[in-house]
Amino acid sequence: MVLTWKQRVKTAITLLVSVMCIGGASNTLYAAEDAPTKSEKEKKKRKVSKKEKEEDQEAEKPKVPEKKTKRKASNTILRSLKEQRQDDFAVRHLKGKEKDGFGLQLSGFLQTGYRWTMNDPQFLRLGESDGFFLRRARIRMDSQWWKFRAVITIDGALDPRADPMSVSPAQRRFDVAVRDAFLKFVHEGFFVSIGQMRVAFGGLNQISTANQHFGTFPLIDAGEDISFGYPARGIIPGRDIGLSVGYDNRFGLVGIHARAMVYNGNGERRFGNDSDLPAVATRLALDIGPESFQVKVGGSFLWNSRRVGEEPNLYDEVDLAFGGDLGVYFSGFFLEGEFAGRTTSFPTVNQPNAFSYGFRADVGYRIPGINLEPVVRFELFDPSDQFNNDQLIYITIGLNWYFTFWKDHELILRASYTIKMEETPDRTLNNDQFNFLLQYRL
Repeated sequence: MVLTWKQRVKTAITLLVSVMCIGGASNTLYAAEDAPTKSEKEKKKRKVSKKEKEEDQEAEKPKVPEKKTKRKASNTILRSLKEQRQDDFAVRHLKGKEKDGFGLQLSGFLQTGYRWTMNDPQFLRLGESDGFFLRRARIRMDSQWWKFRAVITIDGALDPRADPMSVSPAQRRFDVAVRDAFLKFVHEGFFVSIGQMRVAFGGLNQISTANQHFGTFPLIDAGEDISFGYPARGIIPGRDIGLSVGYDNRFGLVGIHARAMVYNGNGERRFGNDSDLPAVATRLALDIGPESFQVKVGGSFLWNSRRVGEEPNLYDEVDLAFGGDLGVYFSGFFLEGEFAGRTTSFPTVNQPNAFSYGFRADVGYRIPGINLEPVVRFELFDPSDQFNNDQLIYITIGLNWYFTFWKDHELILRASYTIKMEETPDRTLNNDQFNFLLQYRL
């Protein structure tokens, strides 16, 4: 039986309200256990007063110069380690002395969960990939010396997705692979990077999956997998190998982020370019206002000549894409919108051009105190204008819960229900999807 969209919305809201009640109750319990009693506050106050008195007495004593020893140097490094355990989800380890100007930062996160897709009797493939899954198992290393920086990111749970239009996730195995590997030189806001990195296109594409509000990618980024619906290729590229130049700086309440990139254009982890011409991508973004109320706006453009097919039957395809994004953030509330379009020409076979477009709108609010964040995403995606009935409309209703412990370690629970609708009744699928994701980052 195919559920109507009203029944789907009612089912999704009922499910997420139940999760919200459980998360809110557990968070209240944590807050009650951690709240200090009145007697504990008074004891702490007395201890602080005694400590301040001892510090005043020590300050009055004459200072005696200490000998520089290896033990003292190691203690200094340990103290620096503790002071640096902040910033995002990183654990920073300083190697050497300050005068050497060298630092090494390690960070990482893990994402695992459960996925369930409705079964459609017309298409047996739908729902065949239900079950537990591992989305990310990532370690990142940042090293810095003077104005040079090296970044290496390794993922132990990478889905190869060599051909998502024909390969089911249930038949694919994890890959351990390098995601980021580049060298960077920075001077007064200007920078040059070379290696494998994110392509300078799109807004959400520039944000780590650890910091995104949803546990799934929008259609304009990743397209749709054949195991979860009608297969489609996304518009916004991910990572690639190339050379990037740009400028990042802030002038008062305005931040400027400009970047241009020349790259191979045939995806990450490839040894070379598949065509005679490199791809080109540019992006310009502005941050306006303080962090308490900020508006972000950006625009992107790319040109990519690709060579597809198998020898000896090779032919060229040329992509010309553009996009724009806008975000508003204040007091825990966020509203994000992004649009992307792509025209693909076929010079080898002289076929008519194909145009794809799509957009997403995300809205959410992080409730202070209980750290619950209800979120909603609306998407519309048209994979190709060569077909009149292939548009996809997805609505995702989600709930996130954040819990921080040990100062900078964070545990995040994400639950979402996606209502998937097709353009015409003859293409309707019963393929709504529930995702539960657990994330830990240090």
